[in-house]
Amino acid sequence: MTIDSDLHIVYPDLNQEDHELEIAPPHEVWQDIQANYDTICTILNSAHGRDLGEFSDLIPESKGSYSNIVRLVEITPTPEQRSILGTKLNIGLKMFVVEASNHKFLAIYKPLSGEYPGRKTEYQIPPQRGLYLHEYAASIIDHYGGFGIVPPTVIKQIDQEIGSLQLFVPSTFATTAKNRHDINHSSNNWRLIAVFDQLIRNADRHSDNYLVGVTDPSLIIAIDHGLSFCLTNSKDPGDAFKSIQGQTEANIITPSSSDPVWVCLNQLIQNKVTILRALPPEISGLMEISYYNIFENAQKMLDCGLITS
Repeated sequence: MTIDSDLHIVYPDLNQEDHELEIAPPHEVWQDIQANYDTICTILNSAHGRDLGEFSDLIPESKGSYSNIVRLVEITPTPEQRSILGTKLNIGLKMFVVEASNHKFLAIYKPLSGEYPGRKTEYQIPPQRGLYLHEYAASIIDHYGGFGIVPPTVIKQIDQEIGSLQLFVPSTFATTAKNRHDINHSSNNWRLIAVFDQLIRNADRHSDNYLVGVTDPSLIIAIDHGLSFCLTNSKDPGDAFKSIQGQTEANIITPSSSDPVWVCLNQLIQNKVTILRALPPEISGLMEISYYNIFENAQKMLDCGLITS
């Protein structure tokens, strides 16, 4: 495996059939990833993780994009897990596998020890609260709320360091929005990100922190949620929310099963007990404060029929 300067992962052991998977419809691929969320999380959480090094060292062009330490990890499933994947490895999962024979994954690791204290101070986050908890909490809320916009994420200890571990999205599938001019700013995924960022009080949604489908700009994936659950969200509510506010039709929440925003807000509220049990105590405890209460704020949006802060 090698990594080129454009963040493309090159897998020498994949055969032609695997390469042809790149032409699969992006939304179908991503739906497959979301459908196998539990399986992927189990493997990320329990399989062996090999630290490949700091992302900025592997990809010098990425230097300056991150204030915290970000590492790339190779995840090797056990034989039993490979057997499970063998029955579930549909078109989506195959695109995210490093080695076809071993079903290895790549993942982004953000250790607690690599968190820059100054960022917490700047965003009014208690110094004792790890940002990796925010990454994990965002994935939980995304999954049980049915948003389906965040890659599977777990809390994992690697080389005696605790941190968040998230499925790596290869740039052959989706790239950062920084140099993209074809983003569909009225797509359902964009609207979902606008809602999601307000619910989790995310203050860091800019062009480096969401990915856009290479062949389908309506597919938008949300990454990097360390600076969520913070008081400064009102100062910078994020690219998606600011964009949606200028689109009257996109900003309206229609009380119908055909509107994914309405569906997700209702699912989030219905799964309140499950979500609170799954969230780290440091995050679930915040729900006692109205500003952070994702369930109260989801209901407010449903009541007024608008995507609001």
